[in-house]
Amino acid sequence: MAKTVKKGKKPAPKTPITKKTAVEKKSVIAKATSRKKPIGKKAALNQNTVKKPSTEKKKINKKSVLNTVNNNSLDLQSVPENLKTAQMCLEAVEKDGWAIRFIPDELKTKELCHIAVNNNSGALRYIPENLKTAELCLDAVKQNGVALELVPENLKTIELCLAAVKDVGAALQYVPANLKTDEICLEVVKKHGRLLEYVPEERKTAELCLKAIKRYGRALEFVPEHLKTAELCLEAAKKNGRALEFVPEKLKTMELCFETVKNNGWSLEFVPDEFKTVKVCYKAVKDNGMALEYVPEKLRKEEMCIEALDQDGMALKFVPKKFKTLELCLEAMENVIKGEEVIFKSRKRRSKSIPKNSKLKSLLKYVPKKHKAQVKAGIKNIIKSWVSA
Repeated sequence: MAKTVKKGKKPAPKTPITKKTAVEKKSVIAKATSRKKPIGKKAALNQNTVKKPSTEKKKINKKSVLNTVNNNSLDLQSVPENLKTAQMCLEAVEKDGWAIRFIPDELKTKELCHIAVNNNSGALRYIPENLKTAELCLDAVKQNGVALELVPENLKTIELCLAAVKDVGAALQYVPANLKTDEICLEVVKKHGRLLEYVPEERKTAELCLKAIKRYGRALEFVPEHLKTAELCLEAAKKNGRALEFVPEKLKTMELCFETVKNNGWSLEFVPDEFKTVKVCYKAVKDNGMALEYVPEKLRKEEMCIEALDQDGMALKFVPKKFKTLELCLEAMENVIKGEEVIFKSRKRRSKSIPKNSKLKSLLKYVPKKHKAQVKAGIKNIIKSWVSA
């Protein structure tokens, strides 16, 4: 079938593109698009001048380096090794013993090491073994007993270890077992009862354990079973109620349990069920409302729940549902919000919403659905009054 040709203007014949016309076209486009602004002499000079990368290194001399180290001894780290001198290093450790980290071993002298350690006991870590002497180590532990950890075993003596624990009791953990004498152990526990943990079993006597307990009740955890007496356990409970956790069941008496919860209501967790009487439980929640968690269900009466909420509104979590009245929930909210007043007042003129870190967010989880709207409204009214004041 023959193709039909549409009538109209004939297309202009295409001009063949030669190399010459292509060049001319590029020249025209370049002229049309470039709008050069007149430039001054300075700009023209900069335009014609190509900056070459500088190969000249900043000159570093001993005088400038010494000035830098004098300003900050720890800048010794940035000083090239070949420019570090004995005098420079000495001045650095005089300012801060920690600077010894950046001193080459060949420049570490006995005098320099003593100065460094006297300024910072931790410098002992960077002193070569051949320069660690008994005298140097003694200086270090007198300044900070925990430096005993950095003392070579062959240099640890009774005198040195005693000096260390007198300064910091926790240094006892770095004393070799054969050097833990009665004197050293007594020196430690009479000040830091919890460190009874690091006393060898053969060194634990009734007298030593009693001294530890008088300082820290929960040290009962580290008392050998054969040394746990009713008197010792009672002493521990008086010092810290949570020590009841480490009292043998056979030694738990009504007297002991009552004494314990009076001191720390939370210790009700470790009271045997047969000793969880109304009197004992009431005493526990009065000291710590959250102890309501460990009160047997049959003893969680309304009066006891109110007592727990008075001490800590968050105890609402453990209140039986039948006692969660609107009045009780509002009381819990008011007791919690008392402790939140500072948080809300610090947010003055910024927000009237409940902060994410507020205990009230958690409290609302334990409010029955039917009371939640009214409790929320109560909270917002109190917040509004605070931030508007």
